[in-house]
Amino acid sequence: MLDIFFDPEGKQIKIHYQGACGSCPSSTTGTLQYIEQFLKEAISPDLEVHAN
Repeated sequence: MLDIFFDPEGKQIKIHYQGACGSCPSSTTGTLQYIEQFLKEAISPDLEVHAN
Protein backbone atom coordinates (compact mmCIF):
# COMPACT_ATOMS: atom_id res chain seq x y z
CA MET A 1 0.00 0.00 0.00
CA LEU A 2 1.20 3.52 -0.78
CA ASP A 3 0.55 7.01 0.50
CA ILE A 4 1.26 9.60 -2.18
CA PHE A 5 1.74 13.31 -1.46
CA PHE A 6 1.87 15.74 -4.40
CA ASP A 7 3.26 19.28 -4.26
CA PRO A 8 2.17 20.89 -7.57
CA GLU A 9 4.14 24.08 -6.89
CA GLY A 10 7.45 22.32 -6.33
CA LYS A 11 6.77 19.51 -8.81
CA GLN A 12 7.52 16.90 -6.17
CA ILE A 13 5.81 13.68 -5.24
CA LYS A 14 6.59 11.86 -2.01
CA ILE A 15 5.74 8.18 -1.78
CA HIS A 16 5.46 6.40 1.55
CA TYR A 17 5.30 2.62 1.52
CA GLN A 18 3.09 1.02 4.19
CA GLY A 19 2.82 -2.46 5.66
CA ALA A 20 5.07 -5.20 4.33
CA CYS A 21 6.18 -3.01 1.41
CA GLY A 22 7.81 -0.55 3.82
CA SER A 23 10.43 -3.09 4.86
CA CYS A 24 10.90 -4.84 1.51
CA PRO A 25 14.11 -3.76 -0.29
CA SER A 26 12.62 -4.37 -3.74
CA SER A 27 9.81 -1.88 -3.05
CA THR A 28 12.21 1.05 -3.00
CA THR A 29 14.04 0.00 -6.14
CA GLY A 30 11.91 -1.74 -8.76
CA THR A 31 8.50 -0.28 -8.02
CA LEU A 32 9.81 3.21 -7.30
CA GLN A 33 11.60 3.32 -10.66
CA TYR A 34 8.44 2.24 -12.47
CA ILE A 35 6.26 4.74 -10.58
CA GLU A 36 8.74 7.57 -11.22
CA GLN A 37 8.94 6.83 -14.95
CA PHE A 38 5.16 6.60 -15.29
CA LEU A 39 4.51 9.85 -13.39
CA LYS A 40 7.18 11.78 -15.31
CA GLU A 41 5.60 10.71 -18.60
CA ALA A 42 2.07 11.50 -17.38
CA ILE A 43 2.72 14.78 -15.52
CA SER A 44 6.10 16.37 -16.27
CA PRO A 45 9.66 15.24 -17.06
CA ASP A 46 10.85 17.70 -14.38
CA LEU A 47 8.89 15.92 -11.65
CA GLU A 48 10.87 14.72 -8.61
CA VAL A 49 9.77 11.47 -6.95
CA HIS A 50 11.02 10.64 -3.44
CA ALA A 51 10.40 7.54 -1.33
CA ASN A 52 10.14 7.76 2.45
